[in-house]
Amino acid sequence: MVSTYVDDDLALRQLRRRLAAVDVGAADTAAGAGAEGGVADVQGFGPGELAMFDLIPGPVAVVHGPDHRVAYVNGAYTELFGARPAGQKARDALPELDALGLLPLMDQAWRSGRARTAKARRLPGGAGRDPARSSYYTFTCTPVEQYGVLVFGADVTGQVEAAERLRAGEARQRAAAVALQRSLLPQELEQPDDLRVAATYQPGDAEGAVGGDWYDVITLGAGRTALVIGDVMGRGVRAAAPPLGTGGRLHTSGSFPLGPGCSAVLYTDGLVERRDQDIDDGIRELERALAGASGSPQVMCDRLMRSLGVTAGLDGDAAVLVVQRPARTGPDAELFRNAALELHGGTEAAPRARAFASGVLASWRFPAELYDLGVLAAGELVANSLQHGTPPMRLRLRRTDRRLIIEVTDGDDHLPRRRRAGPADETGRGISVVATIASSWGSRRTPGGGKAVWCEFRLPGG
Repeated sequence: MVSTYVDDDLALRQLRRRLAAVDVGAADTAAGAGAEGGVADVQGFGPGELAMFDLIPGPVAVVHGPDHRVAYVNGAYTELFGARPAGQKARDALPELDALGLLPLMDQAWRSGRARTAKARRLPGGAGRDPARSSYYTFTCTPVEQYGVLVFGADVTGQVEAAERLRAGEARQRAAAVALQRSLLPQELEQPDDLRVAATYQPGDAEGAVGGDWYDVITLGAGRTALVIGDVMGRGVRAAAPPLGTGGRLHTSGSFPLGPGCSAVLYTDGLVERRDQDIDDGIRELERALAGASGSPQVMCDRLMRSLGVTAGLDGDAAVLVVQRPARTGPDAELFRNAALELHGGTEAAPRARAFASGVLASWRFPAELYDLGVLAAGELVANSLQHGTPPMRLRLRRTDRRLIIEVTDGDDHLPRRRRAGPADETGRGISVVATIASSWGSRRTPGGGKAVWCEFRLPGG
């Protein structure tokens, strides 16, 4: 394909040099004569020289004067469009050029003295071409000094079809990446007891590959929830596959208060970063949008995306996660309670903890069965901490609209494990008892040293 194009270009340069030497008056007379079969007697060219252009696989047409009268068409042109009479105006004799939008370009080339190009013009099948397959040509209209315009078509069907296959392949890869990305994102976010959460994800533009933006909401137990969001470098299926199997990354952590009625936004850089905009400007725009946003987390997600112009036309992906802590009043607020007791060790610590748990659970008006289980679990967790932990120790009870949480913290960072006690053992059953009666239980190390051991009981209807 490349060598053919070079040969065609060489032939065209030769043709332009020959046409530049044509006697204009003689050529005009010849063009007006109108030879049938597509070739006029162009002054200055012999039949052999014009026949040279029949060897060019691309169509060639030469038109004369400001009204573009046909002077010559080569064999490739005739095969594409049929025989064309010489001497007539191109608008009448070469209607295909008009359909391809080339006549205005021929006018421009004639007036300006500079070549004009129309890229990848489609020719439907037929007239010597495969009727089931369109072809594509790039046409160049080159002025020939003091004579007319030379029109040459280069077949670019292969390039166009290759580009279409490439675009189709990219579209399939993007569809696969989007499907993978969405399948790996949580289909339904967990909703913590005292928080409301929503998230949205917008993949990049249709011509760009999908990135690896991701988010999740993970319940950790004991009223703790992990809200995570992130981005992965790169594009395509590899990037979409959000983080799978990765781990061991260093990270920093911090804390901030989220009071009743407050909202927080977690987002990836696609929300605020644009090619033509500084990221600090995007962050300030987000702050303004968030300051005026209200409604549910999902409503806020949608408004923030619209306010910052996040659409399918963007270069990269964007993910947003909004978390709210509702302001609760009246009976609804009564469902969320906390109570805590500092334990100083000694033989009186265990009975004191059980008495405290008994009083708190009675005041919260739990059903008798749940009350008994809660007091038992509090006693076992405190006894475990007294035996295996170190001061300071603390018992905390918490209720939400869905569950009762009992947690004991101490200064020792060795996490407990459930083990099977023998018939003669006097200890070792506490964690097993808690694991048996509670809906769930667990332990974790606490910042600054120490550990927390907790259990949960689901409330009726929770």
